[in-house]
Amino acid sequence: MPPFSSLVAASQEQGRGQLRRGWHSPPGNLYVSLALPLLPSEAADVASLLVGLAASLALERLGAATQVKWPNDLVTHEGKVGGILVEERAGRMIAGIGMNLVHLPPASALRLGHALPPALMPGMPEGFGPLRLWLATLSGMVPILSMATAEGSTGKLLETLNERLAFKGKRVVVEDGAERVEGRLAGLAGDGGLVIERFGREGGRMTLYSGSICPIC
Repeated sequence: MPPFSSLVAASQEQGRGQLRRGWHSPPGNLYVSLALPLLPSEAADVASLLVGLAASLALERLGAATQVKWPNDLVTHEGKVGGILVEERAGRMIAGIGMNLVHLPPASALRLGHALPPALMPGMPEGFGPLRLWLATLSGMVPILSMATAEGSTGKLLETLNERLAFKGKRVVVEDGAERVEGRLAGLAGDGGLVIERFGREGGRMTLYSGSICPIC
């Protein structure tokens, strides 16, 4: 697939997300595979974040306000509206993108202890089905992802992402297997890691590179 070419599916029978979890994929929502351009290593390491930033900025132009939930989700104040999975296939990085437009996954499809409830993409223009939405979104994503191909551009893009990072400044818990870290989400490190200011006697800042975030109410 050439850079920025994409495949849009009406539905999926074996859709999957992070950690190979199943992705509920009925007709009406958006399911797309996007071929990414060749990225320098610093950008390739945070490709899911950069795709999330590009999608969030593009959707904002269409009237859908979203934030990026580290490391690979699109969210609103109501819940998770989309997810991103970047994988390498035959030497090419492919971003799988899913968005909830008209259907939400049933409770039985949600993983135990999921951090956020599912929600529908807000503010969609009337008459925008999955294909039309994707074409409009892609046109807004291409300039951002093209910027990411330049050496030294990743830091600036991550600074932009920091401004729309979900739960920034709020109390969160990050779980990664048996490890659990609580603290205030301070933002992103220069390499895309998640910076947490820990509470209590442990105190101090730590940078995480994997895990699932849940806000603490």
